[in-house]
Amino acid sequence: MNLRGFQVFEPIPEVNDPLVSLSDLDALAELVRELVNTIMTLGKRGGSYAELEVRETDALGFVRQAAEAVAKDPYAGALSLVEHRGPSSKQLRLAIQEIAKERLPNGQRSAHRKELEKRLAETLSFERNQRQLFQRDLLQFTDLVHAFFERLADYLPTSVGGRASGPQLEGGVLFAVNPALRWETVPPGATSLTVRMVGPVRFALAGHEIAIMGTGPSRSLFVGDHEVAVQGRMVLDLGRAKLSVFSEGDYVHLRYRDEARSLAVRLAEALVVVFVLADRRREDLLTVLKVLASSVQGDPQDLVSRAVARANSVSARAPNRRQAVEGLLRGAARAAGVTLDDNAVLGLVQRFVDAMTVEASDLSNLVERVPGADANVYQLTGEPLTIDVGAQKITVRQYRGRSRDTQESLVAMLPGQVLGSFTDYLIAPVGKGTVTLVRGEQELVVLYVPDLKTGDGQAL
Repeated sequence: MNLRGFQVFEPIPEVNDPLVSLSDLDALAELVRELVNTIMTLGKRGGSYAELEVRETDALGFVRQAAEAVAKDPYAGALSLVEHRGPSSKQLRLAIQEIAKERLPNGQRSAHRKELEKRLAETLSFERNQRQLFQRDLLQFTDLVHAFFERLADYLPTSVGGRASGPQLEGGVLFAVNPALRWETVPPGATSLTVRMVGPVRFALAGHEIAIMGTGPSRSLFVGDHEVAVQGRMVLDLGRAKLSVFSEGDYVHLRYRDEARSLAVRLAEALVVVFVLADRRREDLLTVLKVLASSVQGDPQDLVSRAVARANSVSARAPNRRQAVEGLLRGAARAAGVTLDDNAVLGLVQRFVDAMTVEASDLSNLVERVPGADANVYQLTGEPLTIDVGAQKITVRQYRGRSRDTQESLVAMLPGQVLGSFTDYLIAPVGKGTVTLVRGEQELVVLYVPDLKTGDGQAL
């Protein structure tokens, strides 16, 4: 795998380039989507650059090498986007040499020479400064490319050279061939499952009665007032929830997402993440969560969400839910080869149970359990919201996705810095503490804990 013949013909755009806005979230998201699509389809028939002979497992590395090559020549052979007006130092030296050959009076030749030498000194200073700035830019661009692709590798599957597992379906499989995956009935509390179509089927998922009728390409799905043909991917709007459906062959996967979860439920889940990240052995805790969530990769927020959903589903029928959750966590720890102390296990169990059983009215009780927390609730009106957190000002803006089926997000920003975007909650370091932003239907809870440290002494 190499890039022989690769050359940069176009320099990177300027900050104020009229054709691309690198401060616009839509534009940045589109760039990332295009890049991911290129990696996932590189060299494949009908994909991007199908004529390239690149193995699928080398796709990420190939694109990364191309990005590193651009980072080493960001201005397409020039030292800067700023053009130097006038002759170069090489041209000026040649002009000085030519003066001696010209038939000019000595005084005129001397004056002309001094003028050229002055311009040469100024040009040399400019070029020296440009080279220094260029080297600084190279280091900065190289570091940014490295950081970006290291982060991207965590989200791309190993099939293209990333570190994430391949696509995984949550929940069990109704009527599965494999006994280890088989569900005979859908357990209470389940929010996702895969159905092996062996005939017409009816079941309840997250309180909704669902039926799939027909055979082969003529199958139809019925839920509430909806009747839709089961073909490929689709998202059904169920009022304040969405049902995602994906079908292939004789299998149909369904995933229910309640987008109107109460503030208390979302805060309780966020507090699980805060607990994990603040623990001195957070890497061990994350490893345990990966086993429980059946995922080899994922950010802490995604791992916690999957792990809580799994624990909720498995412990739904248990006579003692707390004991069932503790057993799950200790079993996952043994499977991961991790030894956890009792305080870590019991603390995690308590927060798991809170996330699974909390009521909307329990919001204040949850906040009171976080020592030293400064909590406030703000109304979301659609207008930018500026709040004081840890002696700094955070601005929260509403961000609408392009697709009708894409949930609205909130974007939190410090002056000159984007903290992140979120639909449920965001946890980020601010000042000498950690802020947790939790979104409700019309409200935003802001929880700030000063001096919240991880095991390595760093703020979250």
